[in-house]
Amino acid sequence: MSLGNVLNMARTAMAAHQTALQVASQNISNATTEGYSRQRVELTTALPTVFPYGSVGTGVKIAGVTQARDTLLDAAFRQGSSGAFAADTTNTALSQIQSILGWPATKEQINKAKHLVPDELVHRITASGTPDEAKTKVEEYKKRGCTCPILYPVGGNFKLLIDTFAQA
Repeated sequence: MSLGNVLNMARTAMAAHQTALQVASQNISNATTEGYSRQRVELTTALPTVFPYGSVGTGVKIAGVTQARDTLLDAAFRQGSSGAFAADTTNTALSQIQSILGWPATKEQINKAKHLVPDELVHRITASGTPDEAKTKVEEYKKRGCTCPILYPVGGNFKLLIDTFAQA
C-alpha cells in the first residue's frame, strides 16, 4: 500500500468524522427546538482493495444520515389514531416527546414527557401493572414470537422484578 493510499484513507476518514461532528453539533444546537428529531451519521467500511496476496482496507465512508425516531412509538401512535386531526395531533405529541427526551433519557426527562403518552399505549407496548399482569403480558409477547423480552423495573424495584420472573 502506497503512502498516497494511506493519506487518502486518512483524508476520507477525517471527512466522514467531520460530517459526524457537524451532525452532532446540529443535534446539540437544536436540542430545545420543538419538533426537532436527532440525527445520526451511519458510517460503514469502504470496499477493500483486492490484491493477489489478499485485500487491504480502504477506510470508512458515510452510509447515510438518519433521523433517530422511535419507530415503535411512531407505529403505535399511528395505529391508535385515525383521521387527519388525529394524525396532526400524533405528530405534535411525537414532536413534543422527542424535544423533551435525550438519549439515554434521564428520569427528569421521562417524568416531563410521560403525560404526553396515552395510558392505553403504555399498556399495549409494555408489561406493566401488578407482577401477575406483567408476567401474563410477557408470556403473551413470547407466544407472539418475542425470544428475549427486556425487563426493566420502571419503579426501580429490582428484587420484585427478579422474584416475579425467577424460574420456579
